[in-house]
Amino acid sequence: MKSLKFFFLFVVLLQTAVSGQETGNQKAPKFTIYTSAFDYFPNQLNSANFNVGLERPFRKNQSIYLNLGLIHSYGPSRGFISISAEKNIGLNVKAELKKYRNSKTGFLGTLPEHTELFPNSGAYHSFEIFSQITQTTRDETVSERIGNGGFAEFNNFNNSYHVNRFALGLQVNWGYKVVRKIGFTRDLTIGLGAQLVHSFSENRINGDKSWPNQEKEGLIVAKLFDHGTAIMPYVKLRWKLGWSFLK
Repeated sequence: MKSLKFFFLFVVLLQTAVSGQETGNQKAPKFTIYTSAFDYFPNQLNSANFNVGLERPFRKNQSIYLNLGLIHSYGPSRGFISISAEKNIGLNVKAELKKYRNSKTGFLGTLPEHTELFPNSGAYHSFEIFSQITQTTRDETVSERIGNGGFAEFNNFNNSYHVNRFALGLQVNWGYKVVRKIGFTRDLTIGLGAQLVHSFSENRINGDKSWPNQEKEGLIVAKLFDHGTAIMPYVKLRWKLGWSFLK
């Protein structure tokens, strides 16, 4: 009977030691390389943000994420909700400080029960600063009066001009990061914030009442796309796909 007790005690101690060793040796993402999938969908200027990002832990339950994107249009933009443009190019940079809760439950709900939690994964919230610089090429139709006769004569021609746009913003994010054992990683985030937008045009001839010079950007707070400054609300849904390199 005493031997049986010692056997069960040995089994319990062994199981505790093995569990502690597995917890201590649990793999953690050394760093993660991402791309934001939704940024490849065309925006109002029929352009996309071709981006790559790197997330690296630097404290317990905290990591920093940096993303660099090149903005380029798929082609001219036309349509009812689009802003008329021939080409749009630019640069997008963002930095994000993430705080993980090491929990499956967060602002966006609860992850499935079978989801495995690694260090620096699961539900999190974050603070992000971003900046974007773009140059948009647009065409306008200019009517030029010619001749000094009694009848007015006009010569119509197309003029290409540039709109230089700068945006600087802050936002708060809530999301989930899920890491598979093989390293495949997905990250879903919703962010709310505000951005300061400033734009000005070069080589433009027509006034603000002409088309497309009168087009505006923004819904709640609107400003002329060609020029002006405004503080605008910013809402972003982001789905990042990537690969985590585990320790």
